[in-house]
Amino acid sequence: MLGAILFENTSGWWLLLCLATGLFYAYIFYKKQEKGSLKYILFTLRTIVVSVICFLLMAPLLAVDKNVEEKPLLIVAQDNSASIPLAKSPGYDLKSYQKSLDELINKLKAKYKVEVLGFGDRVAKAEIFDYKDQQTDFSTLFNYIDEQYSANNVGGVIIASDGIINRGSSINHQAILNRASVYTIALGDTIPRKDVAIRTVNYNRIAYLDNEYTLEVALQANKSKGESITVNIETSDGQQKRQQLFIENEEWKKNVSFKLDARKVGTHKITINVSRLPEEQSYQNNNRTIYIDVLEGKEKILLVANAPHPDIAALKQSLESNKNYAVDVVKADETPKKLGEYSVIILHNLPSLKFPVKNLLESTREIPIWFIAGTETNMVLLNAAQEPFSLNTAAQFKNHTANLNSQFYGFTLSEATRSFMRNLPPLAGPAGQMVFKGEKQVLMSDQDGQDLWAFSKLRSNRAILLGEGLWRWRIENYKNSDNFVAFDELVSRTVQLLSIKQDKRRFKVYPAKSNFLNNEDALFGAELYNESYQPINDADVAINMSNDAGDKYSFVFNKKDKFYELNAGMLPAGQYNYTASTQLGEKKMETKGYFVIEKVNVEYENLTADHQFLYRLASMSGGEMVSPNQLDKLYELIEENEHITSVVHNDRTFEELINMKWIFAVLLLLLSLEWFLRKRNGLL
Repeated sequence: MLGAILFENTSGWWLLLCLATGLFYAYIFYKKQEKGSLKYILFTLRTIVVSVICFLLMAPLLAVDKNVEEKPLLIVAQDNSASIPLAKSPGYDLKSYQKSLDELINKLKAKYKVEVLGFGDRVAKAEIFDYKDQQTDFSTLFNYIDEQYSANNVGGVIIASDGIINRGSSINHQAILNRASVYTIALGDTIPRKDVAIRTVNYNRIAYLDNEYTLEVALQANKSKGESITVNIETSDGQQKRQQLFIENEEWKKNVSFKLDARKVGTHKITINVSRLPEEQSYQNNNRTIYIDVLEGKEKILLVANAPHPDIAALKQSLESNKNYAVDVVKADETPKKLGEYSVIILHNLPSLKFPVKNLLESTREIPIWFIAGTETNMVLLNAAQEPFSLNTAAQFKNHTANLNSQFYGFTLSEATRSFMRNLPPLAGPAGQMVFKGEKQVLMSDQDGQDLWAFSKLRSNRAILLGEGLWRWRIENYKNSDNFVAFDELVSRTVQLLSIKQDKRRFKVYPAKSNFLNNEDALFGAELYNESYQPINDADVAINMSNDAGDKYSFVFNKKDKFYELNAGMLPAGQYNYTASTQLGEKKMETKGYFVIEKVNVEYENLTADHQFLYRLASMSGGEMVSPNQLDKLYELIEENEHITSVVHNDRTFEELINMKWIFAVLLLLLSLEWFLRKRNGLL
């Protein structure tokens, strides 16, 4: 249906000017022509043609309204995790099930729009499944559906899974559950079968030289009453431990502790093995490999507070989650005498009018300091007490909304942390613009473009955050993901950057973190500097890496801004050494390092299907749970669901009249008619 004619940049009143232009042009052209019907016909033709051409030059748009019928969308989500082929029920054949599922999908496609997804470690469109994902995360699946299909007419979601969840948060409040029916296909076996498994290993990733550390191995066994098993521990530095255990009942669980010695600085591989029993459901959960970093000693962090504040507890808890840090919290009037023992000092709302902390600032000029300037900070005192930066302020405060600076290169943050930082509660702090002496690195700016969280390397490392209220960020992190990982990473990375000694190497390569999982991408960064220590990326940077199994990999870094980045993808589990190289002019540069890829075993820890969860999931949305041999029934249930129906909505499009060929044809016809009449009557 045709709608109104609209003008993109002009008013409709210009139509009168177009008509006037046509009349004027025709008058000038035919004013000397003798009066008569021929003159009026020619005058009219010329007026119409010129007026229409002027009209088209105004770029008018024609609104076209159409009623569009949108078929209901059905989303089929197949659990692609490793537990699917392992936890199958007796008589269940995976290939036959996959064939039946393909037939159901093709049958649905004849009547509905269908999207097929695979989920486990991540969510992706796929119709072929390898069942190798190492974790199962339903919350990520539902978030993906909410984000990708919020504008679609989603009629139903079909989820084929064993219901075993080992990652992610609650799904009770997902939007899709309120607007579409969820049908579940219950895979796997709910009856426990004979199996011995290492459920978890509890340990600290960091130990300290010449200290003793503990591993706690959580074991479980099903249908194995009366059997004996042996737990063996071997470390890469030559330690061996063994313990024999007797399984007293059919559903047996036990935690076993082992004491080990931190004998040598470095990363150490520890292998945990449980002896096999005949006819176990799976032997893949009988082994576990972990890695321990042995360090020379803890770094001490001093947190000095102007007054009690919830930020203090949030920072202390966050820092202590990193076992490499020992944190002391003191009031401003109780600072210890031996400040040289501390790697980093954090000053919260200091200096203030009540506590100028002049002596502390004078005696810590060579110690890295993180200033957290809030509503009690006296910026005049702060500006006078140190060199690297000053704040131009009129003693005013404001709420700062944080925006992450994509050009920051001081450290690398995980994608989960970057996502968390997109919508954070505002911080209350001084208003004004920071002025830095020397090099600065800005991690965050606020809504007005003002530096909010920044680092300076003039003399000793300094960082400043213009705002208090970090405790709200930590709560927000837990609210969104049921953990504090993103907030802890942000705080830990800040302290790490401050505590490192000035590294004046002109070529640096570093992994985003020292330990990756084998189901996540291994990310690296690199920096190259010229003789004036300015960042450049003219030269190519290559990296060669090898693991303890002898596998070798080679990559070339991508250039980004003035630095380098590399996504090496998902690598096999193991301990890796790398050598990176580049050539700047005639000079060849090289740097070495190491990192660890840990194997994820959670899919093998529990192989008993949770159909109760699948039943609840279907029931809360008005759907039903079916077994793998009831896919024909599932098709009937979908057809009978009155809510799975097409919707009609109005779709308005805009077309430029100047692009319509029929208008050009009409104008050509009118001009041809005018030419013919003039030719016939001897006017040419």
